[in-house]
Amino acid sequence: MRQLSLTALSLALLLTACGGGDPSPSTAPAEVKAFVAQAAGPQRRATAVAAASSDVSATQLFDWAEFKYGPSLFPKTGAQNFDLDHEGLHFQVRAYANGNFLGLASDGQVYGLGPFTGGQLQGFGMASAFAAQVQADRCSVYPSQCGNTGPQGSLNECTAPAAQTLVSGRRLLANYVISGTGEGASNGEYTLDLRVEGSGSFEGQSAIKVRSLVNGSFTAEGQTSTNKMEGVSYEQVAEGGLIRSLGDESENEIQMGGTLMKQSLRVVMTPPELNTEFTLRPGQSLTKTSTSRVTSSTTMGGMSQPPTTNTVNSTSVYTYEARETVTVQGRSYDTCRYKEVDPSMPNLVTKSWILVGHGIPVRTLNTTPDSTQTLEVKSIELNGSRL
Repeated sequence: MRQLSLTALSLALLLTACGGGDPSPSTAPAEVKAFVAQAAGPQRRATAVAAASSDVSATQLFDWAEFKYGPSLFPKTGAQNFDLDHEGLHFQVRAYANGNFLGLASDGQVYGLGPFTGGQLQGFGMASAFAAQVQADRCSVYPSQCGNTGPQGSLNECTAPAAQTLVSGRRLLANYVISGTGEGASNGEYTLDLRVEGSGSFEGQSAIKVRSLVNGSFTAEGQTSTNKMEGVSYEQVAEGGLIRSLGDESENEIQMGGTLMKQSLRVVMTPPELNTEFTLRPGQSLTKTSTSRVTSSTTMGGMSQPPTTNTVNSTSVYTYEARETVTVQGRSYDTCRYKEVDPSMPNLVTKSWILVGHGIPVRTLNTTPDSTQTLEVKSIELNGSRL
């Protein structure tokens, strides 16, 4: 469960290509052929970047242009798609009823022609230059493709609206104890200091910066390590009081014996993720699929490894099981009990007891057939007041 109160890192899911415009007819009209002929002309091919790759498809690019610039320039009604080959280049073209054209060449170049360019062919650079903007506006262009299914009604009682949890200056201090049994279990304690810093930007979008500092010491299989993590997550206030998470950045240090490992992580949610699990009512479930682009670099014992970037996919089924009063570390809390299961790992079950009205976990229990791992809060302080 991606909790604003605990997360500085998150993994998320799949950017699905979606269609736009009408199906392509077999024969392109003369106007489209003329557009392609101009774009493939020798004077433009000489300046093109050969075999350039793009991070965004023609369909995504054209759909985004329709969203960004509106129907006065690119009306969806009557739009048609065409594929043409000319002078060694393959072109994907979308023709609009008002006489405007958008085209993407196989070398990655973007072109436009029509009344919006004064009737002159105009190059708009490489499609890859638009990739960040296209991804940033993903949920607006394809609102039904944001990876969440199930109830998405009003916010439930388990957390506060985003306008309250993302208010500048809000500070959460919490101390947690970890205990476990069985294979790979660890025992230890850590502190969390989380502050809402205020406005910032991430991947071309305005965001609210939430800075976190985690310090802890853990023992597993006879070895003790100390951990320190400093991170910033980038959030937005979404509709219905939800939080839209764009991604996060963190620096992690793990000291084990005489070895120090440092790891830098940058996580970009593609598309951004909503905390829709907080729209569930008792007994309801929903499935969330997420994609994230994770860039990491690691240094261990003074030896650095080259940065790597990977796409990480995940699916989780959330169930709001019940409203429940629990006693944790000698204190009673009014909580919402959630269960989370990844269908690809059905033997791992995570249960979380979330403090009503705050969205803060006071207990988390991970169970497998061979082990249990429990996290319990010792103390919580919100804006100077103990909860």
